[in-house]
Amino acid sequence: MRVAIITENFLPKLDGVTRTLARLLEHVQTNGDQALLLGPNSGMTEYAGAEIIGTAGLPFPFYPELKFNFFRPLFLHCLSEFQPDIVHIVDPVILGATGLAAARFLKMRKQMGQAGLVQPHKYSWYEAMECLMDGYREAIMNAQTLIAA
Repeated sequence: MRVAIITENFLPKLDGVTRTLARLLEHVQTNGDQALLLGPNSGMTEYAGAEIIGTAGLPFPFYPELKFNFFRPLFLHCLSEFQPDIVHIVDPVILGATGLAAARFLKMRKQMGQAGLVQPHKYSWYEAMECLMDGYREAIMNAQTLIAA
């Protein structure tokens, strides 16, 4: 099986999401499957046999450890070339939403991962922004295909 993961954060940042993704990549490698991770630039090019392609981002105003990551044209090329059986999108904000659009464009099977640990809308200071983020995340969640793990 070929799994592409699009994530807003990854190692060396340590939290529940990154630890879970690290374990997932280790499991994929142990099972003899292949993985590709598209995420923030961390200086890493590989983890547990998975190729890592990074991108630049801007710090999230109220949570600087997280960044608004940008989908690079290279990501579209990598997804197309890798031809994953499934695209797993983790905690979608900017990168996840554009990754979802790219997977749809390439007619790939999608899965949304909602870790529940990072909820950007809860870091908003203004009620209007919180409402926008709630609507945005709901729209993203409704736009993809849920697959039971």
